[in-house]
Amino acid sequence: MNYKDLSLRLIEDHYEELLDRMAQYRHCQAPVIVIWGTGALGHILYQYLKKNGVKIHFFCDNDTDIVGSRLTEDHIPVVSAEQVLQMRDADIYIASTSLDAIRKQIKENGFSGNVITPPQDMLAFMAISLSRLETYTKDDVLHHITETFDLLHDEQSQKTLYFKIWGWFASPEQMRDYAFEDIVLPDQYAPDGIVTLKDTSVIVDCGAYCGDTLHFFAEKQPHFSKYIGYELDRGNFAMLQQSAATLAPELRAGTELYNLGVGDTEQNISFFSKNYSSLVLNNTGQTGDENMATGRIVPLDKHLSGRAISYLKMDIEGSEMAALRGARNLIRQNRPDCAICIYHKATDLWEIPLFLKMCCPDYRIYIRHHAACYFDTVCYAISDGNNK
Repeated sequence: MNYKDLSLRLIEDHYEELLDRMAQYRHCQAPVIVIWGTGALGHILYQYLKKNGVKIHFFCDNDTDIVGSRLTEDHIPVVSAEQVLQMRDADIYIASTSLDAIRKQIKENGFSGNVITPPQDMLAFMAISLSRLETYTKDDVLHHITETFDLLHDEQSQKTLYFKIWGWFASPEQMRDYAFEDIVLPDQYAPDGIVTLKDTSVIVDCGAYCGDTLHFFAEKQPHFSKYIGYELDRGNFAMLQQSAATLAPELRAGTELYNLGVGDTEQNISFFSKNYSSLVLNNTGQTGDENMATGRIVPLDKHLSGRAISYLKMDIEGSEMAALRGARNLIRQNRPDCAICIYHKATDLWEIPLFLKMCCPDYRIYIRHHAACYFDTVCYAISDGNNK
């Protein structure tokens, strides 16, 4: 099947319609506007609507522990579901993957305002809004997607890219029915037949989280040479340290852990942190609510200057392109196998594969999908010309 032609036809026929649907979604003129959901999705939606001139008056959540607090740099108050459902002049934006349950709750309580949900799957919407895809013309997108298809190494990569693009236009119901079941593969970050870890491997793990990937790599290759892990969130980093302490002594001796993020500059930043997830929403170093934390990011070109690496993994919540720019020289000098997540931002679907190919023209580029939802898509860049 010609997935390139199918993708270009989707964009040609429906991209302008997508832009219209997104414009209608953010066009709300109710006297009071509420975002239902205080997690990462709620914060992303808040930033998206704010950038497009929509004033948010309240957040709402079923979690009573957070009611009464204030969120974002604008200190928006969080009110209870009961308070919102009694409002007569409010519209509600839902920012949660529990759409059906929340809609049912709102309907059963006789809410009279509008309930606004994205025109596509919530996770696809997150990727579109984080990347500001709407600022790209149809011709821009057609050009970049064509370039990307032309460098992909196999048909499975082309099929995966097609369904990621299809997700921009699919309804939430279509997404639930599809659930990516025919392209989901196991072993995210090191799938068989693409990535081979060796006992000489020097692994750099950006977004090491709580140590789950460290133990995954140890299972794939119980005798790797070195593991260098970066985790920005302090809570996650503490769990990462605890996890590393359970490794066999010879592996533990080769483990370096840093409570740092990675980017294209060295600076202090603020980021959203809640329930073990973190997301960089701005880089001002200022905190506006209890879910915001501060940390430091570094460019890998500087932090690992002069070091040899053979494998580079990044899953850093939408900061992958900035981190790659900050690792440009490291990649060119070492040509490591790369596993870079491309699902946080819609534009990552082309920006990351094209950037990696530019850094190392001999890379073979693959795209694989690893979950039964819109998330967990990875670009793999593989070179046979280094000493891994």
